[in-house]
Amino acid sequence: AAAELAGRGIPVVLVEKSDRLGGQLNRWNQVFPTEQAADELVEKLQTELRSNSLVEILVNCQVTAVSGFVGSFKVTIEGPLGPGGSTISAKATIGAIVMAAGFRPYVPREGEFLYKKDPGVVTMPEFIELMRQNSGQSDRLVHQGREIRSVAF
Repeated sequence: AAAELAGRGIPVVLVEKSDRLGGQLNRWNQVFPTEQAADELVEKLQTELRSNSLVEILVNCQVTAVSGFVGSFKVTIEGPLGPGGSTISAKATIGAIVMAAGFRPYVPREGEFLYKKDPGVVTMPEFIELMRQNSGQSDRLVHQGREIRSVAF
């Protein structure tokens, strides 16, 4: 959304609570359906945003207060922007707010679907990390010393 808005000549203040842009995408290997490498996509978007003078990126920051109305929101942003990483609070007047809340993959409770009871039951993020760890080592996928021959979703 930030790249699209800036591309239309609209100034953007991008507030990211973590230390880098991309959110959960930083943990994934590829993007469906193009199978583009996730890290390449994040890097491409970051480069595009950082090179656009209409985009201000604030990492390790949070929006802590919002008041006003469409066309004139008063937003308070807090983060380690001061000398020595001290926390400061900045106020800005913003015309519109786009909130991208991200997502968290579902993690079953212990025992649900035998998760944490059977070592062969893993979540999708754990499986992706397993594939990443095995990448380039052989043409077989190994988990806990055993070759994986079939997978069920």
